[in-house]
Amino acid sequence: MHRFLDDIRQARRQSLPLIIHGTGGIGKTQLVREFAFVHAADFSSIIWIVARDLESVRNSFVVFMQGLLDCYVGKSGVTPPPYLRIARYLGISGMVGDDGHIAADSANLDRITSACLRWLEREGNARYLLIFDNVDDLETFRISDFFPRRSPGSIIMTSRRPECSRLGEGWKLGVMQVREGIDLLSKSYGRNIKENHGGMISRSLVHHSQRLIKYADYEEARLIVERLGCLPLAIDQAGSYLSMLQKPLRTFLPLFEESFNTTLSKKPPSAVWQYGEETVVTTWEISFKAIQDRDPQAANLLLLCSFLANDDISIDFLYRGLPTLFSRGE
Repeated sequence: MHRFLDDIRQARRQSLPLIIHGTGGIGKTQLVREFAFVHAADFSSIIWIVARDLESVRNSFVVFMQGLLDCYVGKSGVTPPPYLRIARYLGISGMVGDDGHIAADSANLDRITSACLRWLEREGNARYLLIFDNVDDLETFRISDFFPRRSPGSIIMTSRRPECSRLGEGWKLGVMQVREGIDLLSKSYGRNIKENHGGMISRSLVHHSQRLIKYADYEEARLIVERLGCLPLAIDQAGSYLSMLQKPLRTFLPLFEESFNTTLSKKPPSAVWQYGEETVVTTWEISFKAIQDRDPQAANLLLLCSFLANDDISIDFLYRGLPTLFSRGE
């Protein structure tokens, strides 16, 4: 984390975005999220932009502008809130309703985005952290169009695409060490999997048979982590699956190998499938099959959510579908 902070400072001195790239599931988003949480006090504002496609970027700027509006309303201390005056100040006149919500129809998206960028470019507003997460689409739009042009703060991007590095200072995120992977598996599994000196786990264990069981668990955990390529997302999914079904570690790899071969048979062209993604997909499918066997309705709900964005899924959207779902007996 200290090295990461130093790289951000270096990129900022050069007025360059810091581009974190690496295989899907390697932990890019989690690293940036943890950094933003730990160092929140170092920034005047932190803006998170979901950047998987153009629509997501624009919608994220709408969320950002709504947050700005609410912040200024809170600071005003005026009743009723001066929405119209604040909207003029932010450059979004005519787009704020009497209830304080921004009307973000398709005609307003570009105006709202431009107003957000102008706010970031204001004099003295140079301590922001602007995060563009999952910049993987480099063909249909230019993410650099959404960079502030003046008074730069700090910009971080995450991407699976190493060519994104041309937009700033590249920082390749490598896989975690095996020992770190075992620690993550232990946490996700909810059981203590530790290696002590000489390969044994705990000096406090009295019975030799217990020591052998613990040693076998550690070795099995090591094999799982190595087979999953030390990818944090895949390891976390594997541990959660084993924990949910209360299965021993030794049951995972045979199931994984069977599911992995099935996944490979469905593998799309390499142009749309990054190395390592088949591992993450396999661990996800194992968990999904377990859910499907135990609760088909929960599995149907997951399938429904797969058609939606992974953030801010409306509960009302799901509630409205419940009567239809149950009337069909699904």
